[in-house]
Amino acid sequence: MLPTIEAEIDVNGDVRLLEPITIKRKSRAIITILDSEAEKPGVANGSRGIREKFGTWEPGDAASDYPPGLDHNQRIDFDLARSYARDHEDED
Repeated sequence: MLPTIEAEIDVNGDVRLLEPITIKRKSRAIITILDSEAEKPGVANGSRGIREKFGTWEPGDAASDYPPGLDHNQRIDFDLARSYARDHEDED
């Protein structure tokens, strides 16, 4: 798997990694220059932008929608199955 490391590049082109990395041999890298005005992912404002574009998802209408004892992944499966069934009700 290729690691992704966040870095800052100053106006002189000097690169400063923002997190530690351990490599075992000389390696190459591809650098993508991001707009300096762009918000960092995971920051409240950056997350708000994603929610504005794509909305949010809440599993089910309420916890009572699920059979008792389901964990988070089972609730996702339950929601997917319910949605699929609802979308295909008239195909019989």
